[in-house]
Amino acid sequence: MEVLPDSGGCAGTMADNADTIRKLKRELKAARAEIGRLRALVGEGMPSIRDGDLLGARAVFDGVADPVFIFDNETHLFLDCNRAAVDRYGYSLEELRAMTPLDLHPPEEREQVRENLGSEDLSPHSYTHVNKSGEQFEVELHTNACMLGGKAAWVSVVRDITGRVEAERQLRLERAYLDRLFESAPEAIVVADNDGRVVRANKYFSELFGYSPEEMIGKPVDDLVAPGSKHDEASRITRDVAEGNKVFRETVRRRKDGSLVHVSILGTPVYVDEGQVAVYGIYRDITERKRVERALHLTQFAVDGAVEAIFWISQDGRFFYVNDSAARSLGYTREELLKLSVPDIDTQFSAAEWPVAWNEFRELRSRTFESVHCRKDGSEFPVEISMNFLDFDEREFICAFARDLTERKENEAERARLEAQVQHSQKLESLGVLAGGIAHDFNNLLVAILGNAGLALMDLSEDAAAREKVVEIERAAVRASELTDQMLAYAGKSKFDIKPINLNNLVEEMGHLLETVISKKATVTYDFAGDLPAIKGDPVQVRQIVMNLITNASESLADTPGAIKVSTGVVMVDHEFLSSAYVAQDLLPGEYVCLSVEDTGCGMDESTAQRIFDPFFTTKFTGRGLGLAAVLGIVRGHGGAIALNTTPGRGSSFRVLFPAQEASTKASGSTDVAQPAGQWRGEGAILVVDDEPGVRAVARTILERWGFEPVLAKDGAEGVDLFNRQPDHFRAVLLDLTMPGMNGLEVFEEIRRCCPRTPIILMSGYSEEDAASRFPQEGLQGFIHKPFQPAQLIEQIQAILS
Repeated sequence: MEVLPDSGGCAGTMADNADTIRKLKRELKAARAEIGRLRALVGEGMPSIRDGDLLGARAVFDGVADPVFIFDNETHLFLDCNRAAVDRYGYSLEELRAMTPLDLHPPEEREQVRENLGSEDLSPHSYTHVNKSGEQFEVELHTNACMLGGKAAWVSVVRDITGRVEAERQLRLERAYLDRLFESAPEAIVVADNDGRVVRANKYFSELFGYSPEEMIGKPVDDLVAPGSKHDEASRITRDVAEGNKVFRETVRRRKDGSLVHVSILGTPVYVDEGQVAVYGIYRDITERKRVERALHLTQFAVDGAVEAIFWISQDGRFFYVNDSAARSLGYTREELLKLSVPDIDTQFSAAEWPVAWNEFRELRSRTFESVHCRKDGSEFPVEISMNFLDFDEREFICAFARDLTERKENEAERARLEAQVQHSQKLESLGVLAGGIAHDFNNLLVAILGNAGLALMDLSEDAAAREKVVEIERAAVRASELTDQMLAYAGKSKFDIKPINLNNLVEEMGHLLETVISKKATVTYDFAGDLPAIKGDPVQVRQIVMNLITNASESLADTPGAIKVSTGVVMVDHEFLSSAYVAQDLLPGEYVCLSVEDTGCGMDESTAQRIFDPFFTTKFTGRGLGLAAVLGIVRGHGGAIALNTTPGRGSSFRVLFPAQEASTKASGSTDVAQPAGQWRGEGAILVVDDEPGVRAVARTILERWGFEPVLAKDGAEGVDLFNRQPDHFRAVLLDLTMPGMNGLEVFEEIRRCCPRTPIILMSGYSEEDAASRFPQEGLQGFIHKPFQPAQLIEQIQAILS
């Protein structure tokens, strides 16, 4: 039996059908309107086109993947666009019809687009487009003219080239990056063709051989072959690489100026095109390496001929290498000694104890100690062993230097005397500050004494009764001058015996002496950096630094066991480090040689650390307190710095920095004179700037006697004022370094600012190097050390004026 739906079901079905019919009518109406719009666009002159054809064309138009715009030739308003344009730009068709192509461009492009719209140039153009949401993207426009509805119009197809533009940009960046790598490579690189002619060479290659990059292009690589070399060598290298083989050679090449350079050549084939091979060559300057190799051969010769016995010891204690002195001192041949081990010659180490000693040496890395060696005939002699633990050729060795102490032991009394001198010098630390001040003032007094004595001798005849007494006065003044030099040297402000110092060697040589002055419960270790640059300084003063710092570290341990570590190295310091350290004046950031002394003692709290370098401050018993103050004075005198890092209960670390050795600029001018000062006469005005009346008086008399017109200034301010009044009046300036108010450097800068060419001679009781280092390089024309004799001053003036 069939069950019919109820009336409610029939009503629902009819309602759904009505909605469907209404929807279809709306779509039909829209289609008819679209057909009408298309007919209006196409024109009424084409009645043969059916409605279905128009809708098909529209489907094709909307199916194009790239945005397509049609705009009026006169108004430039958009007439139509496809679906891709609506989707890409986010505007509705109605919104676009109120817009022109200019509205799709950012403001900065619109003027150029307006000019292009008015031209007949139909070539593709690249622009930047902006959609409704503000997104910018790169496009390429292909525009053609057409007739639409009887009117002239333009059809513009938009191709999004954002990806292509980005790819091209990345390609340019990569090429620029590769070009930069090629040009900035630290190796000399050349690219040659199959004929061996240079296609491209980087800057370093051109610099290495002395040619400009333009000169290198097209130049045969064979032209770089050195005279006397096999000329076919370069051709063979090029030929082998062109055949696809890698080539490595070490040879000699010729620069443009004819000089020779040792190079290593790595030739590599580079396949640039199918069937084409470029020769890619890397040249490395190995001139220095060759020099080092020759030096190594010389070193080997020197080691074999060294006076001290040298042993290279392997982990099992056997001798890997010995020099002639080692064999000679022990009475063996080198072949016999190489068959032995350490326990066979050293009474301190047995075969059972050697492995333990090896591990200790590995941990300490270096150690100096005394032992006893046994000769082949059974006789024994004392030696000092300096051991360094080394890693060489993936193996571990000990390099030991053995020095015969027989003569040293015989001179033990002399050593004790030297140690007493060191201890005595420590007791005199308290005189340092006082000595510096007294010596400076005393030097000014000696200028008057020595200068007037010299002038008096010029006025006295050879048979004058008073002449011998004046000579004695002059001799006494000279001896007094020598005394002030000694006082200034102690205070760290006088002439140092400056020479290059290897800090490693200096500390190592002091090792045995240091062991006698530190606590017996202290363990001292050394860590010396290899290839440490030399420093410039006075070895005596630098030893004083080392002695004071290690003594201070030992005292911080009191009577408890502890460790002291002495190390050297090269450090880079910046402004932040210098701001927290005690430094010499105008010390600049950069590379310095560092001496570090660390201890595991009691350390210091902040208040103690802040006063540790103050004169006479001490945490020890009464009578001490200038040790570290003296260290600071010596460090500053050497143009260095010292920094402290300490923690209560955890020890202290002192780091002393010295400038690495470099050529110094002398402030004094030449002392060569055309004739003796006594026969020479000068003329013109000379300005004398000094705060000491006696110095000014003597200088005036000396200058007047030799024909000059002295102009005296009692301080720096007066000297600058006098000079500025008549800068062209003065032939030279005599300038004191230390004055109240404006010091010598400030006066120098003011005079230089006014007249750069006026010669300036600096007068100081300090050393020439210390005094001149405060002035600009090549700023001073001369230097006269106080006290001076008349002839010395005149010779200095004559030198700069001639």
